[in-house]
Formats: sequence, structure tokens, C-alpha cells
Amino acid sequence: MALKEEFIKKGKWLFRYRSYLPLYLSVLLIIAFFDDHTIIIDTTIDKIYEIICLSVSFFGLLIRIITIGFTPKNTSGRNKSTQKAEMLNTTGIYSVVRKPLYLGNYFVLLGIMMYPQSVWLVVISSLIFWIYYERIIFMEEDFLRNKFKEHYLNWANNVPPLSPNLKNGNPQSYNFHLKIY
Repeated sequence: MALKEEFIKKGKWLFRYRSYLPLYLSVLLIIAFFDDHTIIIDTTIDKIYEIICLSVSFFGLLIRIITIGFTPKNTSGRNKSTQKAEMLNTTGIYSVVRKPLYLGNYFVLLGIMMYPQSVWLVVISSLIFWIYYERIIFMEEDFLRNKFKEHYLNWANNVPPLSPNLKNGNPQSYNFHLKIY
């Protein structure tokens, strides 16, 4: 099987179980708590560091709230087995980053993994995150490329997948909704 098909196949499997597989990272988190290599000893600085960790995770949650709140109906959802999208969302946060939900997930994870002050935990969890979501993104983008063709390619050529490019920003063309479709 060619690498492209292998990534798509693995991406479909990871996409289906994407809500549960990250829980396995909690094993690394537990190990890090028992592996006491505390970097910060001063209690005042330690409290500031804890606030920084919480802020990083809350920043990720904010990205997720903005993304979900401004996402129009039938462009994404809680689907587990197949991809579905009736239109391509290219405004607002989707005009600066193609995968804002995954970017938000990374910041949530990063804040949690920073908390035990373990450099190896941050590095390993970041690598696992990259490999994990790379396959899912590969599968999703294959679906979008096949469905939206040139429209998708034009957007994808100008908007990076996970590192925001704020120069590309277009105003949001949808109203914020608290209700998730």
C-alpha cells in the first residue's frame, strides 16, 4: 500500500476513535508526576507557572469555543465514521488556520503536559500529537480535496494547517451560536 493510502487508512481509524485515544497520554502524565524532576523550586514562581499552564490550556479552549461557535451548520460535527461537509468554511478563524480545532486541542494538551514541569513529557506528548493528528488531517484533507476540488486547493495553498498566518485574516461571515448543531 502506498504511503498516501496508508495515511488515509490510519487517519480514518484515528478519526473514528479520536475522542478516546488521547486518554492514553494520561499514562505519561502519571509517570511524569512520579518522576520528580521539578524545575521550579520557589513557591511564588511555582504558582505563576501553574497560572501559565492553566492559561495555555484555557487559550486552547478559547480557540475551540470561537471555532465551534462560528462554524456554520453542516460543515463539521461530531461525526465518527465518515466525513461530511456541505460547504467549505474559509472565513474567520478558518482564514488564518485550516485546522483550528486541532490547534486548540494542542494548546489544551500543552498546558496539561507542562504542569508536572517535565521537559520529556512536553516533547513526547507533542510528538505523539503531531503523528496522531497528522494522519487525521491527511484523511480529512483528502476528503475535502475530492469534494471541493479547486476551491479547496486555492484555500489550502494560502492557509497553513496548524500554524496561524494572521496576514490572511478575513472577517467572520457567520454569527456566533451557543447551540452546537
